[in-house]
Amino acid sequence: MTMVEYALTFLGTPYLWGGNTPQGWDCSGFICEVLRAYGHLDRNDYSSQMIYDQLVKINTRSQLSLGSVLFFGESRSSITHVAMAIDDKGTLMVESGGGNLKTTTLKAAQDQNAFVRIRPINSRRDLVGCIKII
Repeated sequence: MTMVEYALTFLGTPYLWGGNTPQGWDCSGFICEVLRAYGHLDRNDYSSQMIYDQLVKINTRSQLSLGSVLFFGESRSSITHVAMAIDDKGTLMVESGGGNLKTTTLKAAQDQNAFVRIRPINSRRDLVGCIKII
């Protein structure tokens, strides 16, 4: 199973702010799980910014393609969201999203339609970087 295929197994999992288990993920908890499963991160809990900082240190290059980790925010030093590209054209991503810091229960996630989902990358206008894991 590829890293992208693994990420897609979590489709429909509720978004929970601070979540880092298959019962509920926030954006960074979800991407950390996928990257850890393939040996790209250690077992620490990382924010979106910290994931970027760790991947830049490893062996990465900027490239938008299948499996690239996508970073959103105001700048590369102010990252607030992370997702993964799921096609070679750079048009679709998988993310845990739709919620916010008040999305702390499964009911809130359901009410806000917040879950692991596929969306167009251009549905967000604040893409500040992408890193292709080599």
